[in-house]
Amino acid sequence: MLLTWQTESRPVRSLSLDASTCACLPRTPAAASERKAVPEGQFVRAINGLSQHAKIRGLAPDVLDTLIDALTKAPSFLNQTASARIVKALIPRRKVSEENVLTIVGCLGIGVNKPSLATQQAALLRWLVMVYNVLEDYTILSRMYGVLFNLLDMITLRAHICHLLSLVTRRKHIKPFRIQALLQLKQDVGNEQHVNALLQTYKNYYPDIIVAEVGPFRAGVFSHPSPEWMQQVLAIQEANAANNPNEQQKSAFKVVRQVNGKRRKADRSVIPEVHTFGATEASVALEDVQDVDDFVQKLDKLELPNQLVAVLEDPLLQKYLALRPSATSNERINNWLAACLEDELRLTKSSSTPGAAARTGMLLSQIVKYTRFTRQLLPSVEDYLRKYLQQWDGRSSAKSILALASFLPLRDFEQLHTHFLKPIEKVTGPGSEVSAADLLGFYTALLRNWAVTYVHRMPEKEPLDVESACLQAFVNHVGTQCLKVIQDAGNSTAIGHAVLTFYECASALPWENGLFRLVLPPGALVYYYLFLGNLVMFSRLCSVLVKYKAALELKIPIYHMSFVDHFNGYIMDLCNCLWRNRALAGAQDKDNRSAHACTIPENVTEALRTLSRDRGTDIRQMYVFSFSPYLARLAAICFRELEKQQNAPVRHFGPVTSRTLLKLAADGGVNITYAAYRVAVLEFLKSRGFKGISEFMHATMQSLKNPPAANAAASASKATPAAAKRRRAAPAATQATQASPVA
Repeated sequence: MLLTWQTESRPVRSLSLDASTCACLPRTPAAASERKAVPEGQFVRAINGLSQHAKIRGLAPDVLDTLIDALTKAPSFLNQTASARIVKALIPRRKVSEENVLTIVGCLGIGVNKPSLATQQAALLRWLVMVYNVLEDYTILSRMYGVLFNLLDMITLRAHICHLLSLVTRRKHIKPFRIQALLQLKQDVGNEQHVNALLQTYKNYYPDIIVAEVGPFRAGVFSHPSPEWMQQVLAIQEANAANNPNEQQKSAFKVVRQVNGKRRKADRSVIPEVHTFGATEASVALEDVQDVDDFVQKLDKLELPNQLVAVLEDPLLQKYLALRPSATSNERINNWLAACLEDELRLTKSSSTPGAAARTGMLLSQIVKYTRFTRQLLPSVEDYLRKYLQQWDGRSSAKSILALASFLPLRDFEQLHTHFLKPIEKVTGPGSEVSAADLLGFYTALLRNWAVTYVHRMPEKEPLDVESACLQAFVNHVGTQCLKVIQDAGNSTAIGHAVLTFYECASALPWENGLFRLVLPPGALVYYYLFLGNLVMFSRLCSVLVKYKAALELKIPIYHMSFVDHFNGYIMDLCNCLWRNRALAGAQDKDNRSAHACTIPENVTEALRTLSRDRGTDIRQMYVFSFSPYLARLAAICFRELEKQQNAPVRHFGPVTSRTLLKLAADGGVNITYAAYRVAVLEFLKSRGFKGISEFMHATMQSLKNPPAANAAASASKATPAAAKRRRAAPAATQATQASPVA
């Protein structure tokens, strides 16, 4: 089907649509001999169909070519409303071609064969600005720069021309005659915002030539005319597998410019923008880079800007300095920050200084971003932290201060604690639950950054005794702090998870590096989570202990036997409670030589046993799956599902034990062993997300680590002296789990 617009002398090129588009459009006459030959209602329905199709699938390149060709021909019988609707429907399915750009630029201006200035030309020029980010080739507009610049005297088009020129302008386009012409235009039209903003673009390239103030213009004067429309375009192009550009990625390879109008002085950042003063037309400055390909091609020729501290805000300069590191560049950045932070520190002490806190917060947030990029804290920033923390109230720029402190390098622990940890703990530890969680988050971030920074530094290659001792002292210190925070906060969920997050990090350090040594969590912390009654936290604790066990087995010879026995006590106590029906059993039990009895005194344990007997229960079984306060319900649900799967005519009631299972099988119910039942519960917990408990049991219980056939095959080797010697040398954590579960 063809949709044709008729001009006075000849028909405009027909619009050929694909089948899906044709289905949207009503049938119209193939041609019209005069204006309004097509009924208005039918024409409106055709535009409606075109708009609906474009919003869903976008327009194919040939359809887009035809529509643009029709809109740029003159004379045209399309009224302003119809033209605006068609232009709005120009949603490209793929990138916009050079031909489309040339057609639109070629129709601009005044002439007999030019479309209307107020309707088609202005609308098409605005559309060209809107699709700039999805052009097939950006160089076409660069080649048309002179044509566009010469159209600045046209009032109707000036705003869009200025916007388009601001996007296209590069150093090579800025000529003395154009600067003079732009200044003259500014003088003629007064403070027109778009002209002022374009002049500011010129000044960004040559600030030493254009020294006068460009005049006021509102913030975002050159922002996208319709962000919602652009998002629709990008979504359609992505759906059609087009190579739509990623705007965030593109901006990361262009110099950042703050195109703002007047702002309050207190809101201005102290960090300068990227400017290369004294640049010539032959220079290759960072401001000339437009995309990643351009950056790669010019990498070896780029000149550094005058103010390197602009790296704090500019992602392109960050990438350049990362690829071309220089001690001189780092020294320049550090020196600038040292002077600036010293001034900020002095101004912060004076509460009467307006905007000092806001400016300091902005500066620190930019330093945080740069530090996260380089993963290295500059000496000037470290010196600032050391001084500022002595007067910090714990609230001002708290996130930035803690983020910067988390990049402190390893050193003597006493110095670290005196100058940094102690002041931070003084103002963030006590008080609200949020501040305590922030403190624990800071500990975790600091340890994680050390793991990343020092992973490749081996004590075999350089002396790292001080760093290794600092790591161990730090983890021990945090363990003590965790107990204090938990005691102050009570059963806080946020605090409980924050503590576990730290130990998840501490258990996943690069143990193959001799710099990192195992430091166990305090026993009180382990047993706190065991008896807390929170299944999620207990599962996380089990995962932590599994990682500790794997790390201990990796380098068992470097740890003292007492250390291994102490960790083995944690393992044994948890196994006794969950699996072996021996809760609170101590070292006096011949099968529990390493057990700590959960650090409960013997007289207290005996009193609990007496109390449980008086109530007709056995305290040794109170924490297995069937009786545990936080596992019994899920264990019961698991057994109900087993009964449903087997359609058992007789159902089990009450907690599952080995005796009740035997009786149930005899009565015609589910026939399952107690060992199989417990394995089923472990799998059920794993399916519900509590995989830590299953991992712990499979890593510690011998009956789960080796199937019965493997145990029988290994019985002969256990009797040999060599095997006995290997068992003595094996981690005690493994020895402790060799006992079979009690049925």
